[in-house]
Amino acid sequence: MSYEDFQRDFAGLSTKLDDALQQFNLQLSPADAYDACQRILDSWLADRSDLHERLPEAITQENNLTYYSQHICILYLEIAVKFFTQGARFSAIALLIHGWNKLAERQQETGYRIYRASIALNLAQFAYFREDIGAAIWWALHTQADDHLGQDWKGGHGYDVLRTALGVSQTALEVFKAIGDNNRSMSQAQNNWRAPNAFAEDDVIVRFVLEKRALSYVLGSQSITPEYPISMAYFAALLADVDRKREKQSEKKQKGNALEKLAAYLFLLIPGWLPLRSVQDEKQTAEIDLVVRNLQPNANLMADILGRYFIVECKNWDKPVGSRDVGYFLNKIRQSHASFGVIFSREGITGDGDEEKAAKELTPRAFHEDKSVCIVISRSDLRRLQNGETTFRTLLLELFEEFRFGRPKNVEG
Repeated sequence: MSYEDFQRDFAGLSTKLDDALQQFNLQLSPADAYDACQRILDSWLADRSDLHERLPEAITQENNLTYYSQHICILYLEIAVKFFTQGARFSAIALLIHGWNKLAERQQETGYRIYRASIALNLAQFAYFREDIGAAIWWALHTQADDHLGQDWKGGHGYDVLRTALGVSQTALEVFKAIGDNNRSMSQAQNNWRAPNAFAEDDVIVRFVLEKRALSYVLGSQSITPEYPISMAYFAALLADVDRKREKQSEKKQKGNALEKLAAYLFLLIPGWLPLRSVQDEKQTAEIDLVVRNLQPNANLMADILGRYFIVECKNWDKPVGSRDVGYFLNKIRQSHASFGVIFSREGITGDGDEEKAAKELTPRAFHEDKSVCIVISRSDLRRLQNGETTFRTLLLELFEEFRFGRPKNVEG
């Protein structure tokens, strides 16, 4: 493929997008214009499953698909700006998020590193324009993480925004860079851009927050966004890691860590929620897998319902969790004076024989005794998230309400 063919390819795509905007008239029918543009961009990406083989010879060595993905990011941005300036701000944001996730899917499918930073940067700028500081920090950190995965450098637009507009300390960003550099080195050494550490989400969501507790406050800012969008490609990589570690019975610690990592990512999708890993009591007799803190400074629904602190247990086992372990976790809730707890268990909580009934009765008994609520998130729940049937925040509220009030009747019509 020649460089001229490469340029014509993108020019043709840009023309199709402009024609779609004129045909559906962005001012009169923004929804139709949005759908048309999304279809065109999705179709273009789907038709180019062999992108790594289509690069012009002169740029074949430029970080795999970086050149292509930078150009497709520009087109997403151009269309999003047109929506934004016409007042269709949520459509602009939705299109950028869609592009961010689509390019992640291409990385997972091809196994090649794909650039996404400029999309995240514009999401950060849109959030800042709306005075949503929490979301601005979220996306600016994603910008910086994606840049670190692509090359060894300190600066960039993400760095400038984080330092000057959002007030993130240089110390935090230096630590963040070290994590990003480490993830890049791992991906390059293994020649694997499908693993969780090959995605920007891994830098921001898991390692920075779980490994650097003193600096994790950066992600505790107030946000008007009720929940950040899940990255399906990254979530799929996490699930694959959980399943892979589960197959290796000798690696019990790795199995648990993989599920804890997945749980931490899901909790961080809710603005202001920051998990702590492996928390021990003063006597070091009991360890909690995750303590989740709700640090949003203002009063909010989730804090009212679940409390400012709650605890999480992760059981990546081949069998359901029995009454003994459920009872032990309920005791942890009681001792920490929390009112809410979550058990991540692939196979749910049951037992065998008479124990099954006892295990299922322990959680409602604890609620009646001290008002503590314990919900269980199983593999089927994670599958619903993966299929896009629900969001994590909705899932938590749904399971909480089912625990307290029972399942709603199916009402037709």
